Amino acid sequence: VERRRRGSITDATLDFFRRCFDAEDDVVVENGQPFLFRPCPPRPPILVGGQPPHALERAVRYGDGWMPMSADPERLAPAIAELHDRAERAGRPVPEVACLGGIEPDPSRGADALRALSELGVTRFLTGARYESDPGPCLEAIDRLAATAAGVW
Repeated sequence: VERRRRGSITDATLDFFRRCFDAEDDVVVENGQPFLFRPCPPRPPILVGGQPPHALERAVRYGDGWMPMSADPERLAPAIAELHDRAERAGRPVPEVACLGGIEPDPSRGADALRALSELGVTRFLTGARYESDPGPCLEAIDRLAATAAGVW
């Protein structure tokens, strides 16, 4: 897809998703073709990823939250403030903010980092760990996450 068309295609796709889940009679018409969206499950949260300003605009217009490309509080602070301001002006609820990142090895420092993100308005924090044949490092990462989160939530 040509770079200049990606934004409009993303907007149209997000709009279509919302209409599918919100249709009263489970029928959505797109390009003159009716789509029957049945059984219609509960709508999952739509978190829009990307960089400001376009991702913030899409998150407010079509989504339930924003998934930034950073977990750095200094970089996130102005963008989250702008996201909240846009939502307020649009009459929308305060959007979720779901960050991706690593967990500090020290649970106390990790808890401080998560607390700082939470104070900015981050509502979810996602992290991951890989393992191939030995699940040990992954299990250690899970234990570290549990210890860290216990100091925050």
